[in-house]
Amino acid sequence: MNHKIDLNALHGPRSYGADTYRTYDLQFATGPFLGPGVAEMERQAQLFLNDLAHRRGEAVPRWLTFSGCPGCGKTHLARRIRDIAREQLGFTERSAQMWTVSRVAEMLRGGDWGVLDHLAVVPLLVLDDLGAEYRSELLTSKLYDLFNRRLGMWTVLTTNLTAQEIADRLDARLTSRLRRGFNELVYARDARDYCWMRPADRNPFANNTRR
Repeated sequence: MNHKIDLNALHGPRSYGADTYRTYDLQFATGPFLGPGVAEMERQAQLFLNDLAHRRGEAVPRWLTFSGCPGCGKTHLARRIRDIAREQLGFTERSAQMWTVSRVAEMLRGGDWGVLDHLAVVPLLVLDDLGAEYRSELLTSKLYDLFNRRLGMWTVLTTNLTAQEIADRLDARLTSRLRRGFNELVYARDARDYCWMRPADRNPFANNTRR
């Protein structure tokens, strides 16, 4: 999908102009049948990748959070950001990593506190499914510490929770950080679960679809 984007109209300094904006293959089908929220997730993923590509210029490290129902493509987009960063933008398996928040919580429950120090310094970190993990006061506190340490670093989050649900169930301070500075929170409130759609209802013109 080709986007006509006015980079000057977007908040946040960018060291590149529209002539250097690139469209990456996200292997992602969008269309009016899926709702504008899903298309906005795809648009924000493209912008995030362009910022990553220009990270040695004036592009500011930031967070991108995808929020929406299960099956609307959040994890797919987050994984594609990691994969494209590795394949095309100079990141490695060590410098671009993807973890589920449940796995992090499980390691913390097992006493592996070192995982926090590891994840706090990964140059590009994707954390999938925030809010699905087992919660306790201690684990919530530790996860908040991790997110706090990652302010000003390239980070992608996915969650089924709304911003208000994150505030109610986890920590209101985390909700604030999702929108702080140049961080973006995309809530696909109108999204449908792609996995439950009939094939005839899916985009007939897309060669690649979400899995």
